[in-house]
Amino acid sequence: RPSSWVREEFREDYSSTVVGSIAGPKPSPGEEEGDQLPEHFAQFAAAQEEFYEHDVYARVALFYGFISFINGLHYYGLGQINIELRAFWVAYATVFVLAVMHALILRFDIIPRKDRKRKEYLPHCEWLGPLAALPAAIATSLDFQVKYSTTSIGVCWTLIIVTYLMQLVYAARMLELIVPDDI
Repeated sequence: RPSSWVREEFREDYSSTVVGSIAGPKPSPGEEEGDQLPEHFAQFAAAQEEFYEHDVYARVALFYGFISFINGLHYYGLGQINIELRAFWVAYATVFVLAVMHALILRFDIIPRKDRKRKEYLPHCEWLGPLAALPAAIATSLDFQVKYSTTSIGVCWTLIIVTYLMQLVYAARMLELIVPDDI
């Protein structure tokens, strides 16, 4: 046999009338007792009006934190797999899967507005984040080659600089996207 509070919850959940809080106000004249909403519903509705900005901020912060974590996993996967396992194709496959996941999250979460008030200075540069893993992977392969080559070191550093520039433009684009239109 369930406890009394479980029976009471079940009875109230499946009843057709909601009376209000235990010590709640009496119904207004002309209003039936079952038509009155509980007090906490009205309080929650009032709190939601003030909560909207905080909810948007939390969603943007979670989005940015999650894609930053995935972006960091690209480079962690490259370094860890190449150094520990010396398995280059595994590193490429891992980075490819993470880059596709990163691009899909960007695609599904960033919805462009046609009536934007501000001009976009870096349109479509959010794709540089997932794409920056490609020159980084090639540079890692060149860096771990068996034979010494001055040319490959130069190409490696060129690819590293390209990766840094892509990440810089990607970060600037993310900043451009998360800054609200009305400040």
